[in-house]
Amino acid sequence: MTFQEEIHRKTRSDKLEERKVALELLRNNFIHLPDKKQAWEDIIFFSQDKHYDVRWRAADAIVTTFSGSVLQIMTFIYFQSQNIFHVWIKFRKPDMFK
Repeated sequence: MTFQEEIHRKTRSDKLEERKVALELLRNNFIHLPDKKQAWEDIIFFSQDKHYDVRWRAADAIVTTFSGSVLQIMTFIYFQSQNIFHVWIKFRKPDMFK
């Protein structure tokens, strides 16, 4: 199994700590991963995680990883709805995915 395949496997893990590790690996190694589209989809997958901390880290990974490429990032909007925190992000996909 390649490094990126291992990250992708952890992305779908039921274990919270494995998902956090996978997200950190995506954030820190995105530029080196051969399949940028898969890495992008994995980061976006994390933005819908059931745990607030993972969603927050996904938002941070998007900003950190794509700050030079993303043309539009809205200020994060935080709100509480039925004790669930949400992070909304509006962005345009970087040109590398065309």
